[in-house]
Parts: sequence; structure tokens; C-alpha cells
Amino acid sequence: MMVKIKNKAKKKTLGTLLALSWRIFFYGALIIVLLASIILSILQSEMAEKFFLDRITAGLQQLFDEEISIRALNLDLINKTVTLSGLALHSRDPDIYPDPLKIESITLRASALALVQGNLLIRRISLYRPEINLLQDENGRNN
Repeated sequence: MMVKIKNKAKKKTLGTLLALSWRIFFYGALIIVLLASIILSILQSEMAEKFFLDRITAGLQQLFDEEISIRALNLDLINKTVTLSGLALHSRDPDIYPDPLKIESITLRASALALVQGNLLIRRISLYRPEINLLQDENGRNN
């Protein structure tokens, strides 16, 4: 009789451990999903988009050593795209020359794997209504 009681106790303990491990797995997965949704909502907030917009604008101005403006930024983390709206490279002399470059919107699609590794690999660039005005005056000065 004693042996049967021990076997029943072992079976009951194994079943309890399995149920407990499934609960731990379920609650762990639930916490991960909740944290991911919180992070996504923070990254897609207006404050985050303004932060990224300011950083991108400053980086482009430093890269081209010219004044650049961007009207809006849209981050789509699900599709791994960034859309910049109202991008303009401003003329050095706006009273005389038009802006050399205006783009209604530019969409960049990045590689998720490269981003996880800390790199930026752009898979696709789509331009909507680009306008290029390259002018040169009689002295050889460009806009």
C-alpha cells in the first residue's frame, strides 16, 4: 500500500509541476506582449516622433552642411518604414533662388535584422513628388 501512495503522490506532483510551468509560460508571454505594446505605443507617440524628427533633421543638416527642414515624420514599426513629409533643402539665398530640392514625401524601408545588430540597411526608398531646381548664376554660384 505504501508504494501505491508514493506513486500517486509522484503523479500528482508531476501534474502540478506541469500546470505551474504552463502558468509561468503563459504569464511570461503575457508580460512580454504587454511590454512590447507599451514600447510600440511610446515609440509611435508624438513626443518620440518629434525627437526622431529633430535628430534626423540635425543629422541631415550636418551631413549636407545646408539648412534642411522636414514637416513631419511617421514611424511604422510593423512595416519597418519611416516616412518623412515635406523635406526641403533650402537655398543659400532664398530671396533670389528657389530651394534646390523639395520632396513631398520620402519613405525608407529598413532591414529589421540590421537594426537589431545596430546597423542601418535601407532596403527601399520611395520618393513622392520630388522637385529639383539646380540653378547657376553668371558668376558660377549655385543655389
